[in-house]
Amino acid sequence: MKFPDEETIRQITETLNDGIMCVYIHKETGELLLIPTQENMDYMGSDFMEEERKELEENEEQYAEISGWETWEAFEYMKVFAEDLSSHPELQEQLLEALSRSKPFRNFKDVLFEDEEVRQQWFDFESKWQQAHVRKRLEFIFD
Repeated sequence: MKFPDEETIRQITETLNDGIMCVYIHKETGELLLIPTQENMDYMGSDFMEEERKELEENEEQYAEISGWETWEAFEYMKVFAEDLSSHPELQEQLLEALSRSKPFRNFKDVLFEDEEVRQQWFDFESKWQQAHVRKRLEFIFD
């Protein structure tokens, strides 16, 4: 199996970022299988995506789950972004302060929305970090 291309990596990243589906990749074909998370399955009903779930159940050994990032990992890349924002020292200080309070994710995003340029830098940084995360998981699977 050849390593998944950049478009597949982007698709996996976006799906994981939504948090609605679990992502599985066939170890030989590279085909993706998307299954609702347990929380969403409870909401959507047991017959939703029944064929996909049956495929996974019957061929579990042929698929590998691509797990998303943990909360602590997301927090760390937010911190890295803030620490690297030396071109905007005041905003940098506000972001680092936001991360030190309760509800750091909410506070961080609130500060970001004060500056359109930095907000876009954050979205670009976040996207690259998440794709790198997915790429590492795939390297482990296809090693």
